[in-house]
Amino acid sequence: MTLRFVLALCVHRGEIDPSSPVSSSLLLKANAWLSRRLAGHADELLICGRGFADVAQLAAELIPYGLSGANLVVTDEAPEEPDDAAVGDKVRGWCREHHRAAIPVVSWKAMIPEAPYPTTGWWWVGIESASSEAAAWADTLRELSPDSFAHQAQTWVDVVLADRGATMDDRGADEYEEAMSVVALARWLTGFSAAAGDTFYCFLCSDAVEAAGIDLLRLGFEAGLSHHDQLQDAFHGLDSPEEGLPAAALQVCLEGRTDALRDMLDKKFAGAPALFWSLHSCIWPNFEKPAVEDMDDLLNPRRLDMGDLEVAWLFVTDGWAEVE
Repeated sequence: MTLRFVLALCVHRGEIDPSSPVSSSLLLKANAWLSRRLAGHADELLICGRGFADVAQLAAELIPYGLSGANLVVTDEAPEEPDDAAVGDKVRGWCREHHRAAIPVVSWKAMIPEAPYPTTGWWWVGIESASSEAAAWADTLRELSPDSFAHQAQTWVDVVLADRGATMDDRGADEYEEAMSVVALARWLTGFSAAAGDTFYCFLCSDAVEAAGIDLLRLGFEAGLSHHDQLQDAFHGLDSPEEGLPAAALQVCLEGRTDALRDMLDKKFAGAPALFWSLHSCIWPNFEKPAVEDMDDLLNPRRLDMGDLEVAWLFVTDGWAEVE
């Protein structure tokens, strides 16, 4: 499974002058992008120029940096009246047309530690799946998750399964663990969506068992071994417990995996604030200002009232919330 970068950078005409102090930052980004491309990574870079007559002028001035092959656009804002919304419109249009599968991030060192990109100075950064290796699992996640996460399903699957490797001695166990990881992620994304006020919580374990093709013997073994008491409580007073056994077993197993999933995502996204912003931005993307500033506005909060964020924030920091 391979992740690639989707990067958006805003440059002012005066900053491109090699004699400008800002040019060293641009050179670092250019070298990182070119080295990744030479190494075979299909990272995508959008450069939005401000103060240029047209794209041809922007391309010509980027030649010394080796960036003339990037995706180039220019804003039509008046130089004396800079407008960040003009940049945001260009970045939004590019992402919607070409990179809807990208998950917005502000830190990526835990997911792609070898990447040489500096972590500052970008307008927007996303990570995106560069393969269809787990396409079937992506379809499962797409089926079980809210529509807000549908476009990024393949990328979410790659993030969650990146550390897993097939074990030749027990392929069935590996497939079971992959299925459970994807279903646990679907349930967690559904929970966040509900906590954030995007949707109502609607996750049916009976549907998930079928959609993911979960091995019922392995599921029953895990539930009986690790969650016997919870499973017994689930069937208290039921007339025909065998009919709901797979769904009940899945429910207790997913509840037992919630903390580990949250901790893994927290680590990969570099902490709860960054994870919260990424999740929120998947549902309500905002390109009107650089991503780091947008995250600061969201979490302070300046974009929304704290009351509107509290349940979703507790969901991310505590791992779950009363959304059912």
